[in-house]
Amino acid sequence: MAEFIEKKTEKKKTRFNIVDVIIIVVVIACIGGVALRVVLTNTFKNNNMKDYIVTFKAEGLSYSQYLGIEQALDEAEKGGNFVSFADKDERLGKLYGITESELLYIESHNGEKIYFEVGENDVNSIDDDDSWKEDSIWYIKGTIMCSGEDSDENGFLLNGDTFLAANQNIEVTTKYAQFNLKITGIEEYK
Repeated sequence: MAEFIEKKTEKKKTRFNIVDVIIIVVVIACIGGVALRVVLTNTFKNNNMKDYIVTFKAEGLSYSQYLGIEQALDEAEKGGNFVSFADKDERLGKLYGITESELLYIESHNGEKIYFEVGENDVNSIDDDDSWKEDSIWYIKGTIMCSGEDSDENGFLLNGDTFLAANQNIEVTTKYAQFNLKITGIEEYK
């Protein structure tokens, strides 16, 4: 009886058969195929990418938004000039430059707008201190460097998947400011 108990307590050895080997080979081939597809798709996508200059305008900016945009541009060498979509985690490109900036008006504390014509009024003559800046409204025009693919329409596919075109309004963010801009033009960077 002791021999019978010993035989039952012995562990059975697992053996691989041909079906097990085929399953393992198929799984490895599937993983390799997916990896190859990702590599080839990224290579094809990167080969078709071109650089574009997107011109934009932003109106109704607060002084802090205006300063945030300028600060982002000043930090271009440190990588602080990236512009991203505010509603999704996707980069639009790099802030390339500000071509025009203008103080539109200052709102007084009673809600009236004090308008300024360029060159006619000295903004600093309003107050001796800088308290007016908190109530100032700004306008800028600028450029953003983007990468994308050609599209059949009047625009391009940003990073190969998001369509951008002239007259499109988007909410963007930099490291220091969030604001709305309107795309005024798109041209291929040469």
